[in-house]
Amino acid sequence: MIPAQGASAPAAGWRDGYVVDVPYIEPITSELCPAWFSMACVLNGQPPIDRSRTLVWAELGSGSGLSACMVAAANDGVEVWGCDFNPAHVERARSLAAKAGLAHCTFDEASFEDVARDDRIGPTEVDVVVVHGVYSWVSSQNQQHIVEFIRRRLRPGGLAYISYEVPTGWASMVPIAEAMRLHTEADPRRLDLAFPEAVDAIHGLAEGGARYFPLGPHESTQLASLGHADVRYAVHEYLGSHFRPLMFDEVAEAMASARCSHIGSVNATDHLKSYWAPPALQAILAGTPDPQLSQMLQDLIVQRPLRRDLFRRGLAPSDALSQEGWLRALEVTGLGKEVRDGATVGVAVGSVTLDAAYYRPLVDLLAGAPLRIEDLIAHRSELTVPDAAATMSMLVGGSYAAPVAPRLPGGSSVASAGRLNRAFIHENRDGADHRSLIAPATGSAIGSEYVEMLALGAFWDGMEPDPAALSQQVLQTLAAQRRQIMDDGLLVPEPVEALTIIERRVRGGLERLRGLFASLAIR
Repeated sequence: MIPAQGASAPAAGWRDGYVVDVPYIEPITSELCPAWFSMACVLNGQPPIDRSRTLVWAELGSGSGLSACMVAAANDGVEVWGCDFNPAHVERARSLAAKAGLAHCTFDEASFEDVARDDRIGPTEVDVVVVHGVYSWVSSQNQQHIVEFIRRRLRPGGLAYISYEVPTGWASMVPIAEAMRLHTEADPRRLDLAFPEAVDAIHGLAEGGARYFPLGPHESTQLASLGHADVRYAVHEYLGSHFRPLMFDEVAEAMASARCSHIGSVNATDHLKSYWAPPALQAILAGTPDPQLSQMLQDLIVQRPLRRDLFRRGLAPSDALSQEGWLRALEVTGLGKEVRDGATVGVAVGSVTLDAAYYRPLVDLLAGAPLRIEDLIAHRSELTVPDAAATMSMLVGGSYAAPVAPRLPGGSSVASAGRLNRAFIHENRDGADHRSLIAPATGSAIGSEYVEMLALGAFWDGMEPDPAALSQQVLQTLAAQRRQIMDDGLLVPEPVEALTIIERRVRGGLERLRGLFASLAIR
């Protein structure tokens, strides 16, 4: 239960330093899926996930369960289990799984200590463990419990994904976060109500000439963003009492105790050091024999604030021929995005400008069918397999493509993804703010505009695909919610103008339904 305005925050007790009195946002992280993890393995010289049998997928600290439900809905042959110590999160996750009829997706209310010590909670063995947005925010004891769960439950050859904040991009924000936490603790109001004044106090220090400022480039961007950040996100990001950024060697050594070795990042372009490190720094990295030191030097080079690392329970032996075979089996599908002149792809440091003459024909090919390495080489005969893999990585990194699910979508995933999509849309009608649709072809999710989702929901509920009628329906729904359309960052209060904007977006949604969404098996 959320305390009423003016009520004090709950005492520590069961929350163990974590924020529980403000509901967290409900994001879907599309990269947390079998296809993306398989691609990351292959790009870093390891085999893809074995999909010859049922895959057991576990998420520790699963929150409201949206990403876990995405995996369960969009992937045939996957058993999904999540746990969270917050009963409100577990109730929400179970409700969402029930709405979508995901019988193979279950959630337990349990602490990390519970699941580390009691093998009766959750599956006996798992193939994948996901720890997302949790590890840097819990106590060192709970970090040990997470590693112990991995040690006891992860199968040989299984994968563990851990995301965590890194001091190289966070160090100077830590004292600021602690000052804001103390400021909000001294405020009798709920954290989300007290947070803006804590931010104002920090900005006041910076503007008043406090010698701690200015911060580094990344931290300065963080500080500037605090004033307009979603408060539900910000209080969880900055106000946990156990929050501590971690260097790579700390996490790698903990995972080594669970007999897990680092594979690489799930970021599609991180393995392409030539795109983000100049020759002199590449030479330093190449001359560094210790893998842990190499990773830490990379973090210094790019001032990395967040790592998204994939570990494997025992590295698989591999040779050049095996690695080439895995690369040739990679497949990506288009996401309907055009390559514009001057388009860039974000990499570990800064961005890379794409050669439109090179990439535009490849994106055009993606509009027709998924692509493999052979298809890229057939189109551009000068490409080697590594070159083609690098090109594929850039297409994925720029959101022009996404890895295809290791197993083709069958009737089960298409139907369950459809039920979950309808659950999102029905919740949007009641005032929620989901902006994703589940796509069985990728085993993950794709972004969708709010108006588009409302229009598609009306169409799926039986309305004719008439843009004018669907737009009127959307406008009525928004009016009932007391919401207004935004265009170019500005509210549009005039109904006639708003309807014109809505109809333009509805027409776009219907076109995507007939084209892109059909290719992604979104029904």
